Amino acid sequence: MVINEPAENLTNLTELTRLRDLGRYYLQRDMVARALETYASLLEKFPDDVSTMVIIGDAYLMAGDTQAAGIIYRLAAKTEPQRIDIQQRLSLADTATADHVSIAGGFPPLHPQAINRLAESLTGHSLEIDEGQVKRAADLLEKTMHSDSPAESVSEHLDEIDALLPAILELNIRQARSQGRVDLAAELIDLQRTLISNTEQNAEIISNDSTENSITVSQEQKAVRAILIGEPSMFSPLRLPVMQSALEQSGTIIETRWENISLPWEGYDLVIAHNPHGNPVFMKALAAWAGSGNPVVMDLDTDFRILPSGHPASRSLNNTNLADPRTFTAALQLSDILVFPSSQAALKFSDEGYQAYTIPDGWSMKNSLWTKTTTPSARVNLGIFTEPGNLENVASIRRVVIRILREFPQTRLVVSGDPEAYQLFDSIPDTRRIYLPPTEPEDHPFLLAQADIHLFPIQTMDEVTRLEGDRKYLEAGVRKAAWVGSPLPAAEEWHAGGLIARSVDDWYSHLKTLITDTELRSKLAMDGFEKAGKREARQMAAQWSAIIQKAIHATQSKPFPKEGK
Repeated sequence: MVINEPAENLTNLTELTRLRDLGRYYLQRDMVARALETYASLLEKFPDDVSTMVIIGDAYLMAGDTQAAGIIYRLAAKTEPQRIDIQQRLSLADTATADHVSIAGGFPPLHPQAINRLAESLTGHSLEIDEGQVKRAADLLEKTMHSDSPAESVSEHLDEIDALLPAILELNIRQARSQGRVDLAAELIDLQRTLISNTEQNAEIISNDSTENSITVSQEQKAVRAILIGEPSMFSPLRLPVMQSALEQSGTIIETRWENISLPWEGYDLVIAHNPHGNPVFMKALAAWAGSGNPVVMDLDTDFRILPSGHPASRSLNNTNLADPRTFTAALQLSDILVFPSSQAALKFSDEGYQAYTIPDGWSMKNSLWTKTTTPSARVNLGIFTEPGNLENVASIRRVVIRILREFPQTRLVVSGDPEAYQLFDSIPDTRRIYLPPTEPEDHPFLLAQADIHLFPIQTMDEVTRLEGDRKYLEAGVRKAAWVGSPLPAAEEWHAGGLIARSVDDWYSHLKTLITDTELRSKLAMDGFEKAGKREARQMAAQWSAIIQKAIHATQSKPFPKEGK
């Protein structure tokens, strides 16, 4: 019998992506219990999925169970020992004291019952079905099945059956799992959750009805007025307009013509500043604003203290200095809330004592180039879009790309950004390669549309690349292009729309697969597109609204500054 392995792998990849996205969907809406249940189902099908292990490990860590978190991080580290972020998490779990009984309660931390206990701990709602109820349900079913008249038995115990419905479902869930029917178990769990949730809501409605006269409806909140200023960098050429669009969608009144407003900017509720340390005028104005006790949200691309001398991101797109550690530290001290596009960066500054949060990069439909359709072609364009200073990264895959171009005549290389990167491929005829000069940031989507498969190589992961956000994977998704990339934390977290190359052999095999398997390439491109749709500015309004409320009501004091690199 011939097994279609590519089709089978594609089916597995689709199911893995579906469950991952479903889990993230629930997390983004604070539906923690459903998210954890989804991740538990995912691990039953894909027990070696490290990304999901890390998420559950983080949940245990958040719940204070360092013992369970450490066990999971060790499992993840065995599968992917090269991931520095997992080693850092493991170190954090091992350092913390664990003088309590694990939430898992004797179950392995990734067991469904243990994850139920974790969800209960995080949400404050009981998710487990009492074993006494399960036994009562089993006894009742046994009695009914062996009754002379099952229908009459059911009729006599209707009230008891109604009360024990969640426990009866629990019996069916356990049976489905024992038979390997993971999909059926997941459907029954969802039904069980809905039943419990409806019961709780009905109880709450009854409780609310008894105190209806004492509840008053709050008046509509006054719209927040904010000033938005910033210095874009190579990390974030389009972040400011996306921020503005999302903030306006959240109902915030935004003013960007700050120079027309005389200090101390009276009549505004807060200032949102993007990389302000690169502009002395911004810093002076912020010092006066924050010095009067007014809130500041600081949106930063990375930890600029660690940029090596001459790094291309050390200058803003307006050619101002972003890499002065003293100015950067001063900006930190003026902020109430820090925001980063990367979860790794937010985690780092949280560890230093700052109120740091992640709002990832997005895109806006206001720029019509994002949604402009391209003419279909039989040619497959491989895209390398890079800034000056990244030559070593491109050189690390030079031989692979040249081999691919020679083996597949329908391919063409598209290089943009760094002319020296284009020169690395001088052995390729000009008819098979093209150089596109950099454009204005707002025209960037047009350049991206020239590639069918984007290449994101990193030769050595340093601290700067580790803290990068997922912008390039997002942008490939918006343009419905697939990608192949090195295993950066951002690539691992984004995952949709592309393939991660952990070796030179992977680069060759992944590119060959995407070139020859048009169905897989289209499927990955659509996966990336669907995920990118959740990052359109309108979808990110709620995240920015939450940050604004945190800043306005901030009470946490600022930590002692850490200067230097």
